[in-house]
Amino acid sequence: MAMYLAKGIMDSRLDYAAVFSRPIYLQFKDAVDDILIAEGRHDLIV
Repeated sequence: MAMYLAKGIMDSRLDYAAVFSRPIYLQFKDAVDDILIAEGRHDLIV
């Protein structure tokens, strides 16, 4: 699920702030942050 969210954020299909404003997705926040940083897209982390 974290990979799906990260890919959606990188492809601009999903908005980082909107995704993590939903409590159900907060469990994936650290993993998504790690993926975005590993992909060099730390600019997408709000």
